[in-house]
Amino acid sequence: AWSARADRPIASGLSIDVHPTPEFSIGVDRLSFLQTEDEGVFALRAAVRLSAGPQLKRFHPMGFVSVGGEYTIDLDQGTDTVGTGLVGTGARMRFMATPNFFLSADLRAEWVVAQQDVRTLVGADFGFLIGRRQSQFEPIEPSDSVKPDTVDR
Repeated sequence: AWSARADRPIASGLSIDVHPTPEFSIGVDRLSFLQTEDEGVFALRAAVRLSAGPQLKRFHPMGFVSVGGEYTIDLDQGTDTVGTGLVGTGARMRFMATPNFFLSADLRAEWVVAQQDVRTLVGADFGFLIGRRQSQFEPIEPSDSVKPDTVDR
C-alpha cells in the first residue's frame, strides 16, 4: 500500500485483513516505513483497522477507522522519538479484478496525537485474497439460448 500527501513523500507498506464476513474486516493497516519531510528523518508506522461496507458484484465500498502509532528516527542527529498515536477514519473502494485479486484506493483523515495535527491522505494498493473466494464470481449457468442442442429420439 502507498499513501501520498502534497507536502509528504510516498510511503510504502503492508496491510493484512481478515474478513469474518464479506461485509466486515479487521486488519493491520499500513505497517510501513517512510522518509518524512525532514531530511534524514524516517518513521515506522503500524495501526489496526476496522472496515465495513456492502459487498457488491465487483466493487466493495467501505468506511473504516484505524488506531496505531508512529516511531520516528533521526539518522542525522542519532536520536529517536518514542511514538506518537495515530487515529484515522476514511473511505476505501475495492475493485475485484478477478476472484482473488483486487485493486483499491482510499481517502483518509489521520490525527497525529503528539503534534495535534490532522493529515489528509490518499492511497492506492493492490492485493489478493487467500482462502476465501468471492461468491459473486461463481460460474454463470448458460441460458437456454446457449445450451447445446438436444436431439429427441
